[in-house]
Amino acid sequence: MEEEVAAAFGLLIEELNKAEEEARNQGAEALKSRDDARLERLAEYAKQIADFRKKVEGLAKEWKKLGRGRSAGKSSQSAHSRQRLPRMARTPEQEFRRPILEELVALGGSAPAGKVLDGVYKRMRNVLKPADKETLPSSPTTPRWRNTAQWARNSLVTEGLMSSTSPHGVWEITEQGRKWLENH
Repeated sequence: MEEEVAAAFGLLIEELNKAEEEARNQGAEALKSRDDARLERLAEYAKQIADFRKKVEGLAKEWKKLGRGRSAGKSSQSAHSRQRLPRMARTPEQEFRRPILEELVALGGSAPAGKVLDGVYKRMRNVLKPADKETLPSSPTTPRWRNTAQWARNSLVTEGLMSSTSPHGVWEITEQGRKWLENH
C-alpha cells in the first residue's frame, strides 16, 4: 500500500506540472498577443498551481516518513530501482530564477543561452543536489539541472522578466526583470 500511495503522489505531481506548463504556454500566447489582463490571470494561476504542488510535495514527504517509521527494520526499496526521480530529489525550478537574472545582468543584459547557463552553474554548484548533476534519461548528454534552468527561463519569459523577442538562443533580461531583482 505504501508504494501505491507514493506512486499516486508522483502521478499527481506530474499532472500538476503539466497543468502549470499549460498555464505558462497560454501565458506566452497572451504575452505575444499583448493581452495583459489574461497574462496576469494566467501568471497568477500558474503560481497557484506551483504553490499547490509544493503542498502536495510536502504531503508526499510526510507519507514517505510515515512509511519509514512503520517499516523500521525492513529493507527499503533502493533509489536505483525506482523508475521516476522524486521531485524532492532535485533543486526546484524556482531556485534558478535569481541566478539566471543575476547572470544576465553580469553579462550586460543579454547573452547566448550556453554562456548564461555556464554562469548559472557556477553560481549554483554548491546548492545543486546530486540528482541535478545526473543526465536526463531522454538526453544522456544533458544534466538535469540544465533542463530545469531552461524551464525556469520559460517561466521568466512568461512572467515578463525575460524577453520573448530576443534572437533564438539568446537570453535577455527585461526592465521588469531588473526591477524584480531589486525587489527580491
